[in-house]
Amino acid sequence: MKTLKKLKWNVIISSVIYVALGVILLIWPEMTAKNICYVVGVISIAVGVVNLIDYIRKDYSVDAYRYNLVYGMVFILLGIFIFVKVETVISIIPVLLGFAVTISGLLKFQNAVDLVRMKYSGWGIVMIVSILNIVFGVVLIMNPFASAMILFICIGIGMIYSGVSDLIATIMLSRSIKNIGREIEKAQNQNIVN
Repeated sequence: MKTLKKLKWNVIISSVIYVALGVILLIWPEMTAKNICYVVGVISIAVGVVNLIDYIRKDYSVDAYRYNLVYGMVFILLGIFIFVKVETVISIIPVLLGFAVTISGLLKFQNAVDLVRMKYSGWGIVMIVSILNIVFGVVLIMNPFASAMILFICIGIGMIYSGVSDLIATIMLSRSIKNIGREIEKAQNQNIVN
Protein backbone atom coordinates (compact mmCIF):
# COMPACT_ATOMS: atom_id res chain seq x y z
CA MET A 1 0.00 0.00 0.00
CA LYS A 2 2.94 2.32 0.76
CA THR A 3 4.29 1.79 -2.76
CA LEU A 4 0.88 2.60 -4.27
CA LYS A 5 0.69 5.81 -2.24
CA LYS A 6 4.17 6.84 -3.42
CA LEU A 7 3.26 6.02 -7.03
CA LYS A 8 0.07 8.07 -6.68
CA TRP A 9 2.02 11.10 -5.47
CA ASN A 10 4.59 10.69 -8.27
CA VAL A 11 1.76 10.76 -10.82
CA ILE A 12 0.18 13.79 -9.14
CA ILE A 13 3.49 15.70 -9.15
CA SER A 14 4.19 14.86 -12.80
CA SER A 15 0.60 15.86 -13.69
CA VAL A 16 1.05 19.25 -12.01
CA ILE A 17 4.31 19.75 -13.94
CA TYR A 18 2.54 18.85 -17.21
CA VAL A 19 -0.25 21.33 -16.49
CA ALA A 20 2.21 24.08 -15.49
CA LEU A 21 4.26 23.63 -18.67
CA GLY A 22 1.07 23.53 -20.73
CA VAL A 23 -0.15 26.80 -19.21
CA ILE A 24 3.23 28.41 -19.90
CA LEU A 25 3.03 27.33 -23.55
CA LEU A 26 -0.53 28.67 -23.84
CA ILE A 27 0.29 32.03 -22.26
CA TRP A 28 3.60 32.52 -24.10
CA PRO A 29 3.44 30.46 -27.30
CA GLU A 30 6.05 32.71 -28.88
CA MET A 31 8.50 31.68 -26.18
CA THR A 32 11.63 30.51 -27.95
CA ALA A 33 12.25 26.81 -28.35
CA LYS A 34 15.64 27.28 -26.68
CA ASN A 35 14.01 28.55 -23.50
CA ILE A 36 11.67 25.55 -23.51
CA CYS A 37 14.68 23.26 -23.89
CA TYR A 38 16.49 24.95 -21.01
CA VAL A 39 13.43 24.63 -18.77
CA VAL A 40 13.10 20.93 -19.66
CA GLY A 41 16.84 20.47 -19.08
CA VAL A 42 16.65 22.06 -15.62
CA ILE A 43 13.57 19.99 -14.71
CA SER A 44 15.29 16.82 -15.94
CA ILE A 45 18.40 17.51 -13.85
CA ALA A 46 16.23 18.36 -10.81
CA VAL A 47 14.28 15.10 -11.16
CA GLY A 48 17.60 13.25 -11.47
CA VAL A 49 19.02 14.86 -8.33
CA VAL A 50 15.82 14.07 -6.38
CA ASN A 51 16.07 10.41 -7.45
CA LEU A 52 19.76 10.24 -6.45
CA ILE A 53 19.02 11.76 -3.04
CA ASP A 54 16.12 9.32 -2.61
CA TYR A 55 18.45 6.43 -3.47
CA ILE A 56 21.13 7.55 -1.01
CA ARG A 57 18.68 8.15 1.85
CA LYS A 58 16.84 4.81 1.71
CA ASP A 59 17.93 1.49 3.11
CA TYR A 60 18.61 -0.80 0.13
CA SER A 61 18.00 -3.96 2.19
CA VAL A 62 14.34 -3.01 2.69
CA ASP A 63 13.62 -2.20 -0.95
CA ALA A 64 16.24 -3.88 -3.12
CA TYR A 65 14.44 -3.62 -6.46
CA ARG A 66 14.24 0.10 -6.92
CA TYR A 67 16.02 1.96 -9.65
CA ASN A 68 16.35 5.49 -8.28
CA LEU A 69 20.11 5.51 -8.90
CA VAL A 70 19.63 4.63 -12.57
CA TYR A 71 16.68 7.01 -12.98
CA GLY A 72 18.69 9.77 -11.34
CA MET A 73 21.69 9.31 -13.61
CA VAL A 74 19.52 9.00 -16.74
CA PHE A 75 17.60 12.22 -15.97
CA ILE A 76 20.81 14.13 -15.15
CA LEU A 77 22.47 12.91 -18.36
CA LEU A 78 19.33 13.83 -20.31
CA GLY A 79 19.40 17.34 -18.83
CA ILE A 80 23.08 17.76 -19.72
CA PHE A 81 22.42 16.46 -23.25
CA ILE A 82 19.62 19.01 -23.68
CA PHE A 83 21.94 21.87 -22.66
CA VAL A 84 24.77 20.70 -24.93
CA LYS A 85 22.65 19.81 -28.00
CA VAL A 86 19.90 22.44 -27.89
CA GLU A 87 19.52 22.69 -31.68
CA THR A 88 19.10 18.93 -32.05
CA VAL A 89 16.54 18.84 -29.25
CA ILE A 90 14.59 21.76 -30.78
CA SER A 91 14.11 19.79 -33.99
CA ILE A 92 12.62 16.84 -32.11
CA ILE A 93 10.53 18.68 -29.48
CA PRO A 94 7.19 17.80 -31.13
CA VAL A 95 8.16 14.14 -31.36
CA LEU A 96 9.41 13.98 -27.75
CA LEU A 97 6.34 15.71 -26.35
CA GLY A 98 4.14 13.59 -28.62
CA PHE A 99 5.71 10.44 -27.19
CA ALA A 100 5.28 11.77 -23.63
CA VAL A 101 1.58 12.52 -24.23
CA THR A 102 1.08 9.13 -25.97
CA ILE A 103 2.74 7.26 -23.09
CA SER A 104 0.55 9.17 -20.66
CA GLY A 105 -2.48 8.03 -22.68
CA LEU A 106 -1.29 4.42 -22.67
CA LEU A 107 -0.85 4.54 -18.89
CA LYS A 108 -4.40 5.85 -18.55
CA PHE A 109 -5.56 3.08 -20.89
CA GLN A 110 -4.07 0.54 -18.48
CA ASN A 111 -5.80 2.37 -15.61
CA ALA A 112 -9.11 1.96 -17.48
CA VAL A 113 -8.47 -1.75 -17.97
CA ASP A 114 -7.56 -2.07 -14.27
CA LEU A 115 -10.82 -0.32 -13.36
CA VAL A 116 -12.75 -2.77 -15.58
CA ARG A 117 -11.05 -5.68 -13.81
CA MET A 118 -12.00 -4.13 -10.43
CA LYS A 119 -15.60 -3.75 -11.66
CA TYR A 120 -15.53 0.04 -11.16
CA SER A 121 -18.39 1.73 -12.98
CA GLY A 122 -16.41 4.84 -14.01
CA TRP A 123 -13.97 2.97 -16.25
CA GLY A 124 -15.60 4.26 -19.46
CA ILE A 125 -14.63 7.87 -18.74
CA VAL A 126 -11.00 6.91 -18.17
CA MET A 127 -11.04 4.80 -21.36
CA ILE A 128 -12.34 7.71 -23.49
CA VAL A 129 -9.85 10.11 -21.91
CA SER A 130 -7.00 7.68 -22.59
CA ILE A 131 -7.95 7.21 -26.25
CA LEU A 132 -8.15 10.99 -26.78
CA ASN A 133 -4.77 11.31 -25.09
CA ILE A 134 -3.21 8.69 -27.38
CA VAL A 135 -4.69 10.29 -30.51
CA PHE A 136 -3.41 13.74 -29.53
CA GLY A 137 0.05 12.32 -28.80
CA VAL A 138 0.19 10.67 -32.24
CA VAL A 139 -0.88 13.98 -33.86
CA LEU A 140 1.99 15.76 -32.09
CA ILE A 141 4.43 13.08 -33.28
CA MET A 142 3.27 13.56 -36.90
CA ASN A 143 3.62 17.38 -36.51
CA PRO A 144 1.16 18.55 -39.21
CA PHE A 145 1.30 22.17 -38.01
CA ALA A 146 2.23 25.00 -40.36
CA SER A 147 3.72 27.38 -37.79
CA ALA A 148 5.71 26.90 -34.62
CA MET A 149 3.30 29.14 -32.69
CA ILE A 150 0.30 26.91 -33.50
CA LEU A 151 2.40 23.85 -32.68
CA PHE A 152 3.34 25.18 -29.24
CA ILE A 153 -0.25 26.21 -28.47
CA CYS A 154 -1.37 22.67 -29.38
CA ILE A 155 1.44 21.18 -27.30
CA GLY A 156 0.35 23.37 -24.37
CA ILE A 157 -3.27 22.22 -24.72
CA GLY A 158 -2.10 18.61 -24.95
CA MET A 159 0.05 18.89 -21.85
CA ILE A 160 -2.74 20.50 -19.82
CA TYR A 161 -5.19 17.83 -21.01
CA SER A 162 -2.71 15.05 -20.26
CA GLY A 163 -1.93 16.38 -16.77
CA VAL A 164 -5.57 16.92 -15.80
CA SER A 165 -6.64 13.55 -17.20
CA ASP A 166 -3.76 11.84 -15.34
CA LEU A 167 -5.03 13.42 -12.12
CA ILE A 168 -8.61 12.26 -12.80
CA ALA A 169 -7.53 8.72 -13.68
CA THR A 170 -5.25 8.50 -10.63
CA ILE A 171 -7.99 9.72 -8.27
CA MET A 172 -10.52 7.26 -9.72
CA LEU A 173 -8.07 4.35 -9.52
CA SER A 174 -7.04 5.33 -5.99
CA ARG A 175 -10.68 5.41 -4.83
CA SER A 176 -11.34 2.03 -6.40
CA ILE A 177 -8.30 0.51 -4.67
CA LYS A 178 -9.37 2.03 -1.33
CA ASN A 179 -12.89 0.58 -1.74
CA ILE A 180 -11.48 -2.86 -2.49
CA GLY A 181 -9.19 -2.56 0.56
CA ARG A 182 -12.17 -1.67 2.76
CA GLU A 183 -14.16 -4.63 1.41
CA ILE A 184 -11.26 -7.01 2.10
CA GLU A 185 -10.84 -5.58 5.62
CA LYS A 186 -14.58 -5.88 6.24
CA ALA A 187 -14.60 -9.49 5.05
CA GLN A 188 -11.60 -10.30 7.26
CA ASN A 189 -13.29 -8.72 10.29
CA GLN A 190 -16.47 -10.74 9.64
CA ASN A 191 -14.40 -13.94 9.41
CA ILE A 192 -12.76 -13.14 12.76
CA VAL A 193 -16.14 -12.54 14.41
CA ASN A 194 -17.53 -15.79 12.99
